[in-house]
Amino acid sequence: MHLVLQTNCPGYQNSVNWKYTHIVKRWEAIENQPELREWAEELQAYSLPRWEELPDFELYLDQTLNLLDRYLSVFKNDESETLVTSSMVHNYVKLKLIPKPVKKRYTRKHLAYLGSIIFGVGESK
Repeated sequence: MHLVLQTNCPGYQNSVNWKYTHIVKRWEAIENQPELREWAEELQAYSLPRWEELPDFELYLDQTLNLLDRYLSVFKNDESETLVTSSMVHNYVKLKLIPKPVKKRYTRKHLAYLGSIIFGVGESK
């Protein structure tokens, strides 16, 4: 891994060199631990489903949660861990972060909203 920077600002150069060295040290620590290396490789290969891959039929909340659980399984520490709960989804609806379900059914649009919220897509800093 090589990093080439062309800048006249020594403070910036030192900061980038420190960050680069820090990243390399972290990666070396991961390489020395097989479980972390496997997980890092899994994360590199991971991607959220595309719009076309989301189901185009309506789901009840428990089905929606099960599907999200499968999509997010790579981020779980163990199988019993729950990353998205019904309370979370209800709160997102109350806060108007996602549309209300129609007759207690969720669509691919809801799944897309939930994925965006969970992964902080478009997060402003």
